[in-house]
Amino acid sequence: MNLATYKRTPYAWPGGYQLNAWMADGGVLCHACTTSEEQVHEGATGDPSDHQWQFVGAEINYEGPDTNCDNCGKELPSEYGDPTEASN
Repeated sequence: MNLATYKRTPYAWPGGYQLNAWMADGGVLCHACTTSEEQVHEGATGDPSDHQWQFVGAEINYEGPDTNCDNCGKELPSEYGDPTEASN
């Protein structure tokens, strides 16, 4: 998925799962930050040495611990939860 496609929708098709943007430095951004921050770029469209804002793809956090947007701190929950957490 390229940046333009991700900016159009934060959800995967089919399934409607939330997509999170991954940056070249390993950081993750929510859809709102990806679309509002002007520094976010793909490799060929911005400074290739600025890995903090270089979009490399979007993925679904299917299962595992929740994560947070590295820019605004918004919680990005996993779709199926963390299997290592004990259920009551």
